[in-house]
Amino acid sequence: MVRGTKVRYDVVTINKFLKTDFQDLEAQSCTYFELKDKDDFDPDKLAKVLCIPGKSYVKAKESNKAYKFKKDALRTITQISMSFAFSNVAPTLHTSNLNRQRASLIYCILANIPINIGKVISDKIHSLPSSKNFGEEDSTDKPLVFPALIIALCAYQRAKMFVRSLKSLKKLITKEED
Repeated sequence: MVRGTKVRYDVVTINKFLKTDFQDLEAQSCTYFELKDKDDFDPDKLAKVLCIPGKSYVKAKESNKAYKFKKDALRTITQISMSFAFSNVAPTLHTSNLNRQRASLIYCILANIPINIGKVISDKIHSLPSSKNFGEEDSTDKPLVFPALIIALCAYQRAKMFVRSLKSLKKLITKEED
């Protein structure tokens, strides 16, 4: 609630605001979510797109299903896409390598595979503030994720927001010469 107006930030609302192809409830599934959660995940397929030729991923020792794509093995375009995605679409504090989920997102971006971006953002808005790795658990100083999007959604849904008026100076400030 923002000053008496319920502001929605669910998948459908975000997709409508961003004018994506995933504006219907039926279209919320996409290749990215299928790929990142797949049991028969194929890291070699991702490595062909993400990595420098001759370099690849690292398999985690503790699990047969965990893979890491280290930053020094990634193509330049992959690293640029990472910077964009982790700053604007799926914020994360850990950007030195790609885990399975983040690698799947970057793969879909580079392979031009449609992504339900509203679901990615909505999931992040809901999950990050409660994440153990996102500031102190009992802390009140956790960062607000997607502040510009949230403000834009408030405006889009006509929530009354407090706006400070800027007062103009009556006289120009000049340095007086002696």
